[in-house]
Amino acid sequence: MKLLRTYLRPYWGQLTIVIILQPIANAASLYLPNLNADIIDNGVAKLDQGRIWSSGGLMLVVSFVQIAAQVGAAFVGARTAMLFGRDVRADLFDRVLPFRSAR
Repeated sequence: MKLLRTYLRPYWGQLTIVIILQPIANAASLYLPNLNADIIDNGVAKLDQGRIWSSGGLMLVVSFVQIAAQVGAAFVGARTAMLFGRDVRADLFDRVLPFRSAR
């Protein structure tokens, strides 16, 4: 844990972004079936075309929010993982390379 804490310290901002975006994407994903049910129960069943359009529009907005949050979390998470790996590898090589020249 100390090793992770040491190497992840420079990336707390990026990790916070991922921690914020991931629940937003998940909440949007879980909300979409409720909107679909609302369209069916209150729009189609009652022949309310206005309700269908308004719920469908809200569904599109929620879908775009979900896509943006998921893409943002994946991008920031992948970039942070790449930078973290670079830092760990660089320090590992700095520790190991002196053994080679000590022969």
